[in-house]
Amino acid sequence: MKTQPNVQTPITHEQGGLEADVSGYSGLLKISGGATSQASPGVDYYGPGVGMVPVSDGGTGASDAAGARTNLDVPSNANLTAGLAGKQDHSGLLNEIAGLSVSPGDILYVNSSSEITNLGKGSNGQSLTLVSGFPAWSDSPTPPFGSRHHFGTTPFNSNNYLEINTTVDSGGGMTTYSNHGFTVPESGHYYISYNTDWAYASGSAAALIVNININGTNQTIGRSHAYVAASSSTRPNVAGSGVFYMTSGQYVRLYAIVGSVNLYLDTATLTTFRIDK
Repeated sequence: MKTQPNVQTPITHEQGGLEADVSGYSGLLKISGGATSQASPGVDYYGPGVGMVPVSDGGTGASDAAGARTNLDVPSNANLTAGLAGKQDHSGLLNEIAGLSVSPGDILYVNSSSEITNLGKGSNGQSLTLVSGFPAWSDSPTPPFGSRHHFGTTPFNSNNYLEINTTVDSGGGMTTYSNHGFTVPESGHYYISYNTDWAYASGSAAALIVNININGTNQTIGRSHAYVAASSSTRPNVAGSGVFYMTSGQYVRLYAIVGSVNLYLDTATLTTFRIDK
């Protein structure tokens, strides 16, 4: 059997040695860069009684629980209890919800007793609104609308408002104004349109101009005109439309400028309705 001779030269790594005289070492050894040396406790390794493992190396950096919680920013039981004091009991809320009888389309809300309750689904077309501070379903309001019509040969030989005296249909609070037009019940954007037909009487050639008139002021939007020749047998048609912002209580009607031509207003229609509701 071959034996290792008793020599003082350290055995090489290739021969399974440490390449160092370790007779004076105690504890653990380390090999770094091919050199063997004694490992330093608390630097090269950690163990019982060797020191505290820092947080950066996966430890707590402390020797007791209080220090560990501080270093790791972990609240204690006392901190958690104090932090949760006075908070709402969510288990109670969940129990209230679990005790409700609900159907598809229902809405949950908190009532005046701070209890969770449900509002049954509404009908198709209804809107969700507030009544005394709590949700409720209501029928969708009808936007203001109105349509007036005139039929018949009415002499018209001076600048004046058109008497469109028959209300065909109206709703949403729209009311008649002075047998000429409509008064709007609420502020909003309104679409206004008109269509007029005229019968020629006699007189000099002139232009016929029809204006949408709001609260006594002729509007340039929707203004339209037709040229009427002298002794003409034509029946001029003048029509126009526009969108206007009107405030509650304002009125709309039509105003015609006929110059020196004698005409008959044959038919006329005025339609007004709110478009942003």
